[in-house]
Amino acid sequence: MRKSNVGRKKGHRKKKNTKLSEVDNTTVNVAEVPGLGWDVINQLPDECIETIFRFLSSPRDRCACSAVCKKWLLLLAHVRGCQFNSFRVAAARAARAAGVLNIIVAINGNGRKHVGKNEEASRCLEAKEANDARLAAMAVGTYAMKLLGKLSVRGGLFPSFTQQRITDFGLHIVSQSFPNLRALSLWDCFKVCSTGLASIANCCHALEKLDISNLPKIDDDGLVPIAKHCPNLSALSLQSCPLVGNRSLQAVANCSSHLESISIVKCPLVGDAGIICVVSQLPKLSKLRLSQLDIGDAALQAIAKHRGSIKMLYLEHLNAITMAGFSWIGFADKLELLSLNSCVGLTDDVLLDAGTGAEARCGYSLDLPIFNCLKQVCIKKCQYLTDVGLTTLTESTNHLHTLKLESCNSITTQGVITSLGHCSRTLKVLEVVRCIQYYSTSTSSREEGDFLYPSLEYLTLNSCTGVDDAFLSRMGPACTNVTDIALIRLCSITDKGLISLLKQTMSSAVTPPASVNLSGCVGITDWSVLALAKTFKERLELLCLEGCIGLGDRSLQVIGDMCPRLVELDVSGCVKISDDGVVRLAMTNHRKLEVLSLGGCHGITDRSLGCLEIMCCTLQGLNLQHCRGITSQGVSSFKAALWWCDLLY
Repeated sequence: MRKSNVGRKKGHRKKKNTKLSEVDNTTVNVAEVPGLGWDVINQLPDECIETIFRFLSSPRDRCACSAVCKKWLLLLAHVRGCQFNSFRVAAARAARAAGVLNIIVAINGNGRKHVGKNEEASRCLEAKEANDARLAAMAVGTYAMKLLGKLSVRGGLFPSFTQQRITDFGLHIVSQSFPNLRALSLWDCFKVCSTGLASIANCCHALEKLDISNLPKIDDDGLVPIAKHCPNLSALSLQSCPLVGNRSLQAVANCSSHLESISIVKCPLVGDAGIICVVSQLPKLSKLRLSQLDIGDAALQAIAKHRGSIKMLYLEHLNAITMAGFSWIGFADKLELLSLNSCVGLTDDVLLDAGTGAEARCGYSLDLPIFNCLKQVCIKKCQYLTDVGLTTLTESTNHLHTLKLESCNSITTQGVITSLGHCSRTLKVLEVVRCIQYYSTSTSSREEGDFLYPSLEYLTLNSCTGVDDAFLSRMGPACTNVTDIALIRLCSITDKGLISLLKQTMSSAVTPPASVNLSGCVGITDWSVLALAKTFKERLELLCLEGCIGLGDRSLQVIGDMCPRLVELDVSGCVKISDDGVVRLAMTNHRKLEVLSLGGCHGITDRSLGCLEIMCCTLQGLNLQHCRGITSQGVSSFKAALWWCDLLY
């Protein structure tokens, strides 16, 4: 019996070998047919290969097949996850094995999955990685329980000739593989057309945020389906899309009732009609940005008349809007943030006429003062705005806590001081960049004391030619609770003005500043650093003295003795600093110092490095660029001792 069984088994094996040989002979005969090669499977139609791939239920097997060639990769990416055999069983088995109780995977008739947001992944493709093959690899390699929720693609403005771009086929793969996509950002994807965006709209119905920038082939045919098929859309950003017009905005206004934020930049076909539809029909719209558009006064009039829920308004480079249009801003009484950039129609008369003029034109009455809810004001490059308009604006607000001015050449020191008085005690942030001109006037002590100064927390004065010692002295009462001081490139201030400011701060300060930036103030010396250290002592954490050429070794000694909790110190460009100052700083046993910048200090040699090796064990970053006295041997020794420190040399 045993021998007969063995014989049967051997015969059975021989029978199998005979079949295999027949198959091999058949293969050889097929290969001899003209037009066919040894790669038989690739001669099949794509539909047949996709059918074969549907039997690959394991993600590992699919990834292995996708690595064979680009064709297989694209074909696998084209197959939806729900079309693979045993997909439901594998998904349920994975959920049970992971023990995930709060994630419910529901598969409806169309095969879409709804997964908890904590399991979603995010991907960002830039430059060379931004191509269809990369998207296909993501689609194949993504595990069923970790779906893609956020995708950002940045193609780059200047790609190489061999660099491949993302096309409509890549977006089609994304739409088929990631139906739960919630946020999509496309920048500089020049080959993407409306067809690809429409495929996203047809499959990714959960899309909430869409950001497209510099897509010249996208038109209304791509954005209208987004508005119709993505009801949860809450944020829309369009930038440098020359073919997008009013039809897209009208579709958004009619279908996207949950939209909260819209940003439209450099879209020449967008006009007043589209903006009016958006403002009048979207009840939840709270943030609106309009930049470099061909719109007129009617758009701002619509914003004022409807009095919607817009709380943040950004107006930039709107040259077609006149003074009459800007005067309607006063009617938007729910505004909390107003940002005006390069608006030639913004003048003093606009702010003076903002309330009464608009009221007379439309026949409405203003129950509350204009700009009653305004909390943040940012004005940039508005050359026709003077002290009169600024003081009028600050006088009309009751809750202003942030005031930022940049490149407003007609603003003077007197206008800033008067505006501070109008803001009562609500202003917390004052940032003035390249604005303040010198205003020569004499103010009596009685008039100066009448100002009710606010309790500033952040003060920034950058490149303001009108700021001098007298202005700093008048600013002293406003800096009682300041936490950050930045006086940058103020060439007119000296030790006298800075010490006067610090004395008034010291007399009534409750919370001294955590950081001080005096970079570029060439008029200050070691006496200012001494006053600074005496005022703030151990509470100072960040100190930047870059380019203060009047400082020497005594400043480092004072800082080391009086500021033991200093975390970051920058004395780059202080040419008078030598090894003696660095040694004294290191010998004070700074246990908190993490970043030290000595770039451009020509008096620094290897002696300083040797002292830093021993004393500053907490040092995480050291800048020694343009230090001529440092040798390569000293740098090597420092790296060996403090191997964890990031060294710039």
